[in-house]
Amino acid sequence: MSIVDLIKNPDRFREPQTFPTISLSFSYRPSSPIAHGNFKSAYEGYSTIHLFNTGSEKICVKQCYYNPPGSRARKVFDGAKQVQQLTMELNCIGWAAALMSCVYDFVDDSDSHIVSSEKGTIDLQVPRMRFVQCGLAISKADDHSAYLLEEFIETDEAGHSIDWFVKYLNNDSAKPRSFNNPEKVLRAQFLSFSQHVQFWKTNGAAFVSDFQGIFWCLATAYVSANLYFSRWSDTIDRSTDNYRSMSKVKSIF
Repeated sequence: MSIVDLIKNPDRFREPQTFPTISLSFSYRPSSPIAHGNFKSAYEGYSTIHLFNTGSEKICVKQCYYNPPGSRARKVFDGAKQVQQLTMELNCIGWAAALMSCVYDFVDDSDSHIVSSEKGTIDLQVPRMRFVQCGLAISKADDHSAYLLEEFIETDEAGHSIDWFVKYLNNDSAKPRSFNNPEKVLRAQFLSFSQHVQFWKTNGAAFVSDFQGIFWCLATAYVSANLYFSRWSDTIDRSTDNYRSMSKVKSIF
């Protein structure tokens, strides 16, 4: 979905009842999470079908949790609350993907080079990156348990070492993080450039303010939006000044 279409229908990703549906089964081990985020746990799982265009049944299964008062135990939200929490993340990922598409449309329209009257044509290396594919799964059982299913990111594929899963930019700064690896430097600088394009193309309305993932796939989405976006959507968190998160949840796993 393009950013223009999304602005016309800003609640598109907040209405799971309108999503296209398929039936599938998947399995995972609730007792063996591969990671815990600030509010979600992630598990390695397997689907009965190739859910995403990765050629693999391997998926990442995520659920939101909370800590009861006075306890560090992680309690999974019930079905209705789980859907609410996960839908907010889908909303962020959907907006972030649309904003990145806006960047690549700009780059492609520019033929991926800069023309200078003094120095001629300068070819540019443009990394092709995208956000992780994902979907909302709701159980047919009475409890209607909900899950966020994502393509599984293999961090050691294509000859890249496992340390390729990195944070390129923090959500509190537009300055790219420093790296010794030239490929990481290139991607961090391109994602910083992407923020400028998003800010410009949306007339200062929104930009992706957190980037982390591997060399081709971004596994998180944190979109900052100007308050006037509230004319189109009620998904803006007003707990900070100037630019607000598109999600009421502060951090995305």
